[in-house]
Amino acid sequence: LAMTAELKAPVEALRAALTKLETREDAQLELAADFCGLFLSTPKSGALPYASMYVGKTGLLNDKPAQEMNELMNQYGIAQRKEFNEPADHLAVELDFMGNLIIMANQQPTEEQREELMLAQKEFVETKLLNWLPQFSQTCHRFDQFGFYAAASSLLVAFCQLDLTFLAGE
Repeated sequence: LAMTAELKAPVEALRAALTKLETREDAQLELAADFCGLFLSTPKSGALPYASMYVGKTGLLNDKPAQEMNELMNQYGIAQRKEFNEPADHLAVELDFMGNLIIMANQQPTEEQREELMLAQKEFVETKLLNWLPQFSQTCHRFDQFGFYAAASSLLVAFCQLDLTFLAGE
């Protein structure tokens, strides 16, 4: 990834955070504590990984972005694992959905069908990921004192922006 110009800086930041992590005593426990403090807290003290928190009108979970994700998943016949008890606009669900669109596109027998699914990917990245991930990443940077998750979120945003450029054919 670091060989791609658009990803070089965020990859280097993530590498630096990983190197810094090696100096932490009980690194795994500390990283787990950072995760809880950042993603399992409140919007006032953390970066909740739900689109509804950033682009929903109420600032509450299960707002319109979650409803729209449920509709998209139904449209493409993609089901969320039952044991993953989170709203459909959770970051992990949205990234899994994108992965499913990629797999579906690669399995299509015709170029036209592949193009149709690549267009769906482009629209999804543009309207369902990049409409809130930059703000999520900024929030990670604000609250992640150690910096590992902030670096990971920056890499995710940069990757999504690069993917959008690819899908747009630029």
